[in-house]
Amino acid sequence: MPPDIVITGIGVISQAGAGVDAFWDALMEKRPLFSDIGSPAPVCRGRHSRLGAAAPDIDAVLDDRRFRRAANLSKFAVAAARLAIVDAGLDPAGLDPEETGLVTGVTHGAINFTREFHEALAGSGPAAASPALFSDSVLNAPAGNVSIAFNIRGPGHTVTGDLSTGIYAINMAVKTMRGSGVKVCIAGGAEELDPVVRGHYARLGLLSPCKGKDERISPFSEAANGFVPGEGACFIVLEEREAAEARGARVYAVVSSISGTLKPPRQLGEMGDGVFVSAGANGTYADTKEAAFLKALFGGAGGKPYIGCVKPVVGESFGASNMMQSVAALKALHSGCVPPSMIDGGGASPVSSWARVSATAQAAALKAAVVTTAGFNDGGGVLVLKKP
Repeated sequence: MPPDIVITGIGVISQAGAGVDAFWDALMEKRPLFSDIGSPAPVCRGRHSRLGAAAPDIDAVLDDRRFRRAANLSKFAVAAARLAIVDAGLDPAGLDPEETGLVTGVTHGAINFTREFHEALAGSGPAAASPALFSDSVLNAPAGNVSIAFNIRGPGHTVTGDLSTGIYAINMAVKTMRGSGVKVCIAGGAEELDPVVRGHYARLGLLSPCKGKDERISPFSEAANGFVPGEGACFIVLEEREAAEARGARVYAVVSSISGTLKPPRQLGEMGDGVFVSAGANGTYADTKEAAFLKALFGGAGGKPYIGCVKPVVGESFGASNMMQSVAALKALHSGCVPPSMIDGGGASPVSSWARVSATAQAAALKAAVVTTAGFNDGGGVLVLKKP
């Protein structure tokens, strides 16, 4: 049998600030972390999206001057990875280089650096194009910078995708540990805001308020109105259970199963009570597919799972917010308290027939947590976590 893999560290750079406690407090308080960040580009007629979940000044958090000229995307990743390593009780400067792996999930990359590099190249020729911009514009730049920051020389991967990128990263981390024998793997996702990316999502009719209503994220709701974009990074530390327990590490949860598709996990059986669902719903058409999957999974169970959504608080930051879903599940399991559902309508919401929708935080005797997400295409993912 393959060894159990557990999660021992969490690092979050969110709109609430640096650290998992700031993120968790905002979630428990139902405090949307949105502000006016200006219109996207190009501006779309009839759409007035201006809100975004912008992270605080990352340079005030990351004091490693080696990365002072890096893109914010890389800075977010390095800072969140450091927080996760420290939270796991490991020494950021003392990781075993060959026994540590890294998986980083990204969706868009440092588009602003790519755009600046291209404008200089096209406008003034090759001599005007900065190599510093190019090196951080590639999709695997965050992974490279995290590897440099912590001298990680084990298996390293960058995975790309849309709303499910965080689960893809964790899935790859589990496969990496079981396939290569590394004892520790750091996995996460990062995203940064960009006006051009926002503009294209607005043109696709995915950015709130795509239906002329209030600008917000309304998951699993008839008032669903598109998503509010966000940025930040979130990383976790995965370890072999035996090694983690041998060093006396705190264990948040055991990875029970993980799938890069919306495939029902057999480990849950008929269990409904004692389960927390951390859903990826973001107010777009992807919610319909995710809701149908969850209803099929829990609709015939003996009890109703608790359900919660993080994106009405932190926005849609793709791999980063998908990882934050996992952190919400980890914190709920570890603390025995589930956050408010953040779903409109409460008991009258479309999901209340098969899930517990609560307007306030609730104490709960949890046995497991399920993280789900459905992509804009046919993608999706399911992560099942259980108490140690």
